[in-house]
Formats: sequence, structure tokens, C-alpha cells
Amino acid sequence: MELEKTSIRLHHVGIVVPNRERVDMLVDLLGIPVHHEQYVRDYEADCIFVGRTGTYLEFIVPRGGKLSEFNRGLGGLHHIALEVQDLSALTRYLQSRGIRLLEPSSVPAGDMRINFLPPVYTRGITVEFVQVAQASGIAAPSSAEGDIPSRSAGNASTRMKLAQALAVIQKMPPPREGDYNIFLVCGFMPLHLQTFLTAHLGLLMGNRPIAMRCGLYGDLAGNLDRAAEEKCDAVAVALEWSDLDPRLGYRHAAGWRLEQIADIVQTATQQMERLRIGIARIARQKLLALVLPSLPLPPLFLAPLVRGDSAALRLEAAILQCASALAAEPLLRVLNPTSLDRLSPTGDRLDLASELRSGFPYTLSHASALGQLLAELLLPAGPKKGIITDLDNTLWNGILGEDGIEGISWDLDRKTYGHALYQGLLASLADSGVLLGVASKNDPELAARALRREDLLIPAEMLFPVEVSWGAKSEAVRRILQAWNVGPESVVFIDDSPLEVAEVAAAFPAMDCRIFPTDNERALGDLLLELRNLFGKSAVTEEDRIRLGSLRAADGMAAAAAQTTPDDFLAGLEAEIILQINQPDQRAFELINKTNQFNLNGKRISETQWKARCEDPDHFLVAVAYQNKFGPLGTISVVGGIRRGDELLVDIWVLSCRAFSRRIEHQVLRELFARFGVESINLDFLPTERNGPLKEFLARISAEAPHPSLRLTKAVFLENCPNLYAKVSQR
Repeated sequence: MELEKTSIRLHHVGIVVPNRERVDMLVDLLGIPVHHEQYVRDYEADCIFVGRTGTYLEFIVPRGGKLSEFNRGLGGLHHIALEVQDLSALTRYLQSRGIRLLEPSSVPAGDMRINFLPPVYTRGITVEFVQVAQASGIAAPSSAEGDIPSRSAGNASTRMKLAQALAVIQKMPPPREGDYNIFLVCGFMPLHLQTFLTAHLGLLMGNRPIAMRCGLYGDLAGNLDRAAEEKCDAVAVALEWSDLDPRLGYRHAAGWRLEQIADIVQTATQQMERLRIGIARIARQKLLALVLPSLPLPPLFLAPLVRGDSAALRLEAAILQCASALAAEPLLRVLNPTSLDRLSPTGDRLDLASELRSGFPYTLSHASALGQLLAELLLPAGPKKGIITDLDNTLWNGILGEDGIEGISWDLDRKTYGHALYQGLLASLADSGVLLGVASKNDPELAARALRREDLLIPAEMLFPVEVSWGAKSEAVRRILQAWNVGPESVVFIDDSPLEVAEVAAAFPAMDCRIFPTDNERALGDLLLELRNLFGKSAVTEEDRIRLGSLRAADGMAAAAAQTTPDDFLAGLEAEIILQINQPDQRAFELINKTNQFNLNGKRISETQWKARCEDPDHFLVAVAYQNKFGPLGTISVVGGIRRGDELLVDIWVLSCRAFSRRIEHQVLRELFARFGVESINLDFLPTERNGPLKEFLARISAEAPHPSLRLTKAVFLENCPNLYAKVSQR
């Protein structure tokens, strides 16, 4: 696509006006008719278009948010808007030129979809791009532009529509035996919830076929029993108040008498405990995602709505108590009600007409939000690994070279405490094993002294590497990625300068690049929540705790390795390999599902499959930990399969990239031959886009081109195996 060949015309000129009275005065003065009005939720503004069909003036009246502060609240010329035929194509074209639009995906605005070109690219002019819907209505957003959300964005306007969900499902191949199977448990008619859940799961799985079963209407307890017996990969449970007692629903109004309230609370509490037992039973065998009652309670309680009713509060407390107990189950994930609130406001959830006519109680928007969040609980994205942050006006307020070490701030007195919040979150993330690096254009000595300030909320030793120079930010980022040995897709870059963010984003398109919102506390709050979400995990492992120390040790190892031969270096490491045989843990599961470069076949497994595999006596699993005189690396390799006679069939083998160049992979094979007493190992190898290092290793050790079902004999292995120096023990 070439921009100059694209059909672009002036659509409107946007003017921010402080209030509606000013708009009415201007319309009357200019004698131009109002064409249409709309409210744009994302920008908290009423937009009044005046003029006849063609080119308009847009008067923007903020109700709050950042637009209310435009030009110090006085308003004025805000942007020019250009109409384009294909906003998705334009977005891709600009990205290919290293240009990022203001929003990650286009924003709905009445019968249009819009996005903005930041003024940093145009020397001060804000340009809005507009795609007007076809006459038949707003066109379904292109998935290539990201408008069909694959992960919760916290924005109600980006929820999947029913037509989009159906389109996704139509593209999915029909399910077959062995495909992803899920059981949806609810007491109401599943209808659109089933549709949205299937579509979102399909998107997260790359349109792989989904086989979904549902139980019987009005029998949630029985459906739990059916799900427990069903052979499936996962179970999704959507509880509602009527599942605890039919009188808590809208189809049993005869039970809404005051004298029945105490009995309703008691019955519902007892039923919740019975359901807790059934849910826990499933979660001990299969992955289970649970949604607590999300609809408002019916109006049967005595107190006015503004006041908490004691009976209703007791009922809600019993639900939360059961949920707290269930959350301790390793395979059970309870939906955070706050995440649901961000996507689906409470007042927009109940569709009373649908409930009374068909037994489906949700609005389409609420069903879409539930389907999206349930899918994310069942197929969560792995946490990112590191944050690269700028210093000036990001980690702290002020410019170090101009304000000096004492002039930079992050305190309440100088109204710069937002930077302290950012520091505090970074320190908290570092505690959980997140890597933190610095890329800053500054004087290195001055920056080092500033990072040693005692009141900095993040200790300087948590930051590694610290890349401070006057060179390009993208080159500093590249050096940090090399030091961490991670890919850009696992990292978030944060800088206050849109120009620096654009430069890094152009160099690393897979990296999540964010502008630090200086002087915008609301946007800062959103950023902090998004960072916690991107790096969230269920528990902190020993490997998380030692990760930074391992990287620093690797830095020392690299220097030592450069001064001697490979064999002398390995012989002097005082290395030890520790084997754990058939003792599965969460770290081993995570390593299998996130390792790419040294991965036998790229296959991922669900938690349900993992649990079944670990309980199968025919399967073996070996977890490999490593340490040397520079420090421990923790569990760095996992290999698994089954034994058949004098041969091992290996279908899982991963090795962390942190453990390369230590001949650990050779020692793993040697121990498999020795401990299992076999003469050959059959490797279920499949090439992927990223497992080149493993492919090269197999070619060297087997002396043949790797292929599926590669058979490696003990004799061939010993012939091609180099000298090995690490001590091996078993835990």
C-alpha cells in the first residue's frame, strides 16, 4: 500500500469547546445546521457534527478526562480529520514505516472508527483518521488491526460483537477426536455465552477447533457431576444466584415474600457449600474456571438500594468465603470481579426480557465480556519477563542533566508522587522475578549517582543492565535483550518520549512499547494495572528468586570463558546437575510451555493434560537443575516420555536458553541411557520457526539430519559426545 495512492479526503475539523452553550452560540452565529451528535465513551466527550453531508465541523464537548484539560481548559482547534477507505490497511502501512497511532486499535465513534496520528510525527498537528461505515452499518473490525480483542483490554467498547463471534466460529474447522474439549457448566440456557466463549477460545488457539458440551437447563449441580465424569480438557462454570436458590432468580417471583428471606439465605448458603465440594472435586482432576454470580440480586430484600441489606450482605459474604477456599485449588481459577467490572458495568448485565422468554439472563455485551474473560482464565498468556525503563520524567520527575541529582523528585510535596508509585510497582515486580533494565540518554556517572539515592524506592541492584549513553535507545535496548537472552516479545519498554517509543517500536515490532503518562495520573493508574496484568503469576518460584543473580553470574561467566579454552572453562566451573525423576512441579510445567529455542517439537500441554500425564505410571518425567561456582540456575531442563522395552520414546524435551553452552543437553542424554538402561532413544522431533538450536544439536549428536521419530542409539551418542565435566546427583 502506498499512502499517496490511497483515497483520502478531509472529513472534518475538530474543535474542543468548553460547554454545550458555546456550541449552540456558534451554530446560531454561523447558521450551520447540526448534522448529528454522538457520545464517544473512550474520550468522555459529546461530539456535535455541524454542516451538510461531506465536510463537517466537529464541536467536542468534554464531560471529563484529558480533553477537559485541552489548552488549559479553554478549548480550541484540536485536530483535522482525514477520511480513509481502509483504516486497518493504513494502520499496517504506517507501522511498516515505524509510525504508531495513538490507540493500539481503532476506537468506535458512532458510525465511524477512528484513530489519531500523534503530533510528534507532524511537528505539532494532530491528525485523526476516520473510516466511515458502509450504508448497511459499521463494518466488522478487521482482526488484523486488533479490534477483535484476544486479551482483555479493560475497555468495554472493544468487546466482541455477536456477528464477529459467529464469523470466528464459521472459520474454525469442525472438531475431531483429540481437539480441545471443554464442558460449560451453568444452570441457565447457555446460548450466547457458549458462542462467545467458543469464539474467544478459538482466537486464542489460532482458530483450532473447539468441542464444547453443555449440561441440562436448571440443573447446575447435576451438570457439575456430568462434567466430573466427562473426558475434557477444561471446565468453565458460570454461577448465578438462582443456582443457589430458585427464589433468587426472576422466574420465581412467588418466593419474594419477606418471611422467606431468612430461609432463602440459609438455603443458598448450604447449596453453595454443596456446590463448592462438587467444584473442588472437578478441580482436582481438570482445569476449571469459575465465575461467581455476576448479575445483581433481585429486588426482594428489605433495605433501599442505596443501603446494604444485612441478609444480602450475609449471602454475598458466604459466596466470597467459598470462593476463597476454592481459589487454593491448583487447577482452579476464580474470575476477579474487578476485571469483569472494567469490561461489563453492573447495570448493563441483566437482559430481563431474554431471561423471561428464553432462560438466558445476559445482555449480549455481558455475555461477550464473560466469554472473553473465561477464555483468558482457561488459556492464559504467559507472563512477560522484563521491563526496560527510561530515567528522566519516567523513573523520576525531571531531567537529571538540568535539574541535578537533588532536583529530580518523586514526592508528594512537589506533586511528583506518580513516579514513586511507578518505582514501587517496579520493585514489587522485581521481587517476583521480573527483570528490570534501564535505557537512558544521560551522563553515565551522573545517572549512577542518582540511582544510589537512598530514597529511591527501587534499589539500584535490582536494575540490570543499566545502559546509559547518548546513543540510540534501540541499540541500548538491543544490548539489554542480549544480556537477558530473551526475545523482544517478552519485554515492555517504557519511556516518556513518543519519539523514543516510536524508534524502539520500529526496531522491535514484537515489543510492547508504552509512553509514560507524565502529568496524567489517571493514565498512570491504568498503566500500573496493565503492567501488573502483563507480569502477573500465581506464585513466585525459586527460579524467579534467583533469576537476576543468575544473569549477573552469567555476565561473570562470559568474561571468564573468554580467557580460556571451552574444555578448561567447563572443567573449572565446579558444576553440578541435579535430577528429579517423576517429581513434577509448576516450574517444569511452565518451562515446557514457554521454551522455544531448545524445544523438541514446540508442543504445549494444558494443565489438565499435565496432571493426567504426571499421574500415568507409564510416563516418566525428569526435571534437571543446574548450579556452578558462579551460582544456581534452578530448574533449566525437562524431558519426558515413555519406555518401551529397551528404548525410550521422548516427546517432551526443553532446555532454558540461560543454560546453553554448558553441555547440559549431552549430560541429560547420557543420564537417560544410564539410568533407564536402554540402548536407544526415539526423539519426537518436529522443526518449528524457533527451535534451530535444538535442531543443530541433534544434527551434531546423531550425525544425521534431524527428522520426526529420530532414533539415537547409545553407540552413536557415545561416539559424538564431547567431554563432560559436571557432577550428577539425584534429589
